[in-house]
Amino acid sequence: MEVKSRNVQRARNIFDRAITLLPPVDQLWYKYVYLEELLQNVPGARQVFERWMQWEPDDKTWQAYIKLEERCQELDRSSGIYERWVAVRPEPRVWVKWGKFEEDRGRVDKYSKLPWSSMAMMRNKWRRHGLCLVPFQKWKRG
Repeated sequence: MEVKSRNVQRARNIFDRAITLLPPVDQLWYKYVYLEELLQNVPGARQVFERWMQWEPDDKTWQAYIKLEERCQELDRSSGIYERWVAVRPEPRVWVKWGKFEEDRGRVDKYSKLPWSSMAMMRNKWRRHGLCLVPFQKWKRG
């Protein structure tokens, strides 16, 4: 309602208070990011996402942040977000998504320099879940 009446600063203040009081409510964060993006305030949307990332949200949120950077043609920033996502959730599917992203942009060299020792430590965990490292082998060879 505040946006429709062109009271943008008030809308920002309301969203800011809402996410401060109710940080686990993802819908509030998404609407706040949407507002900033609608106003073509990409730095503001980034700032909201950065605050949100401190709460280590679900994977959908990380992907939304990456998509924002891709829409802005900021692929290096997207890569940095993947790096942070892997640090928070070192799971095979996240590594594979990051690898595919780097491969699609022709940066397999970057992916091949990742900390493979940390992946080796997780190998036993992945095997317990019936996963293997086959998808990673082509990138490791670089």
